[in-house]
Amino acid sequence: MAKKTAKRSQIVSSTVWGVILASGQPSDFAADIEPAFLTVGSKPVLAYSLSAFERCPDVDGLVLVSSKERLESLRAMVHLFGCNKVKAIVSAPPARTAAVQVGVDVAIENAAGHIVVHDGTRPGVSTELISETIRVARKSGASAVANPIMDPVSETAKGAKITKLVSGDLWTTATPQAFKTDVLHKALVNAVKKKLKLPDEAAAATAIKQVVHLVPARRPLIRIASPAHLSLAEFLLRS
Repeated sequence: MAKKTAKRSQIVSSTVWGVILASGQPSDFAADIEPAFLTVGSKPVLAYSLSAFERCPDVDGLVLVSSKERLESLRAMVHLFGCNKVKAIVSAPPARTAAVQVGVDVAIENAAGHIVVHDGTRPGVSTELISETIRVARKSGASAVANPIMDPVSETAKGAKITKLVSGDLWTTATPQAFKTDVLHKALVNAVKKKLKLPDEAAAATAIKQVVHLVPARRPLIRIASPAHLSLAEFLLRS
């Protein structure tokens, strides 16, 4: 009996759920436009991420987080593109931490051992990249896709005057980002408690002294944050 219980616990802890954010991203679009629902090529921006997570063999279930006004549009999109891994579509406040927490709560209710968070406005994600972030998070507890910064980075004061050059290995973090469920939950609770305004979940994990291992992106993972990004994303998706 004890062996069966241990085996069941191991299976539950290996379950991976994805939380995809379909709204709430700051952008240069008009206030009533949500970039995830715009069209790139022949599909909505969000559909590319849905398809990648649907095909990823390491993902067991998906939670989509959106504004209340977009829930019906999401349900129609999921049906149209045959996303069988989507188990829940929920609404949440626009603030990122609050939106992620809503999705994480659903994943926890479904006994997720690991959770992958992704911006639905990044259509260039691949199944291989999702799997790699999960693999690294299984070993280390937390991982994030990132790109090295090749150009010099400067720190400025008021008036946009350079005060000093920032040295060392510099990276920009993107998504997907994967975590052990307890690590991500603890990081989000801490962010809310301390009222931290953080750009992503990697920053939240770092705030609780969790080491986040970087997964280099093999190609640009552009986030649709302005009209100009639509044509650039279409070019990158074709190449």
